[in-house]
Amino acid sequence: MNPFWLIQSGGPVVGVILLLSVYGAYVFLTRLQKVRRAVSGQDQLLEYVGGGIMSGNLLEASANAASSDTPLGRVLATGVRNMPRGPAAVQAALESSVTREETEATSGLSALATIAQVSPLLGLLGTVIGLIRAFGAVSAAGGQPTLSEVAGGISLALTSTATGLVVAITFYVAHNYLARRVEHIMAGLDRAKPTFSGWLLQSEAPHREA
Repeated sequence: MNPFWLIQSGGPVVGVILLLSVYGAYVFLTRLQKVRRAVSGQDQLLEYVGGGIMSGNLLEASANAASSDTPLGRVLATGVRNMPRGPAAVQAALESSVTREETEATSGLSALATIAQVSPLLGLLGTVIGLIRAFGAVSAAGGQPTLSEVAGGISLALTSTATGLVVAITFYVAHNYLARRVEHIMAGLDRAKPTFSGWLLQSEAPHREA
């Protein structure tokens, strides 16, 4: 279905809905690329960083964490940088870093949710405008309009409704898909905090025994 035909049939309201869908598609594809990259190589990263910490090689651990441009890599890098300040500082830094990553990971979701909510309302607005136009044609024709006189209003109403619903359903699904991926990312970050604490205990054990 040609978007220019939709705009011609549905009027300016459909044009607004289509513009929202273009913006929503850009947001979705951008966020999808980031969340896919965020979950790649997590197990290997944990192995490399943990090995560096427990062997006492913090430079190697920090380099391995920093080389991964992912939420987990940034959280681990923050933890390693704060290790000289003690366990309490490490835990506080990890909590702060996880909060920042959550804010970054969820950015864009509100825009998709808004598009999913607003699109059917815009479609309803277009429907009302179309009905007003149709009844205006009936009134102008003295109650006996021809089909062509009311067809424009009916076409606008139906096109607006259909376009609004299609866009709303599409971005409702897109929002939920990304939200589930973000939940997976955050679950991984939450598991990394006790894992990091375990590394600290193991790295400090030889010093306590000595």
